[in-house]
Amino acid sequence: MTPLAPTRPPAPATAFRALLVLPGLAAAVALVAGWLAGMGAARGDATPGLLPTLAAISAAGLLVAGGALVLSLRRRFDDDRLRTAALAITDELTGVGTRRFVLDRLGEELGRARRYGRVVSCALLDLDGLGRINEMAGTDAGDAVLRAAAAAVRSQLRGADVVGRLRDDEFLVILPETSEPGARLISDRLRLAVGGLQVLHAGIPLSATASLGVVTYDPTSQRESPEVEGILLRADQALFRAKSGGRNQVA
Repeated sequence: MTPLAPTRPPAPATAFRALLVLPGLAAAVALVAGWLAGMGAARGDATPGLLPTLAAISAAGLLVAGGALVLSLRRRFDDDRLRTAALAITDELTGVGTRRFVLDRLGEELGRARRYGRVVSCALLDLDGLGRINEMAGTDAGDAVLRAAAAAVRSQLRGADVVGRLRDDEFLVILPETSEPGARLISDRLRLAVGGLQVLHAGIPLSATASLGVVTYDPTSQRESPEVEGILLRADQALFRAKSGGRNQVA
């Protein structure tokens, strides 16, 4: 998911008024032209059909313009709705899902796993040493590393996988239909992708590593049915073990 431009303000009320006025104006033109034509005929004008023809052309033009305006406004409103929906679920800095979005998706995947007896895994990814980068090169440099790390993570995921920014430098990755061995394999790919980054910011080369805590829920072998908070707690505990074990590893 890539960040989108801020939404444009809704069309002004004058546009709606124009939609109401155009058909009436077209009818008024036709009525006036008809009256003038009648007056011309009464006076014996040689071209009694000219004014009605012009009136019909004018009215048709106004109606066509009104229809084009309606279509234009409809497209604009549809685009604005899509932008608003995308901004509500997209983290502005990194382009991945927001905290609310990824937690909602985790709840949905846990529910699907319970209903259909399918396995689901998730990985909590934390960037090692981002605070040091912020102190050394500034928060803009840290933001550049965050953006690059998010892009590296997305590049390694499948179409059904979901990633969101959970906290400042933590990302939650949801891996549907993925067992523990598969989740560990994917998590190690994520770790290598982040660790291989070389970010150049203001002429300063920057790099980071990642630690990951992996949790798998398999309803066929686990009696308890975890909630989102329980899964996050287990993932956080696994992440703590990865950090305590030397960082730049999967636990």
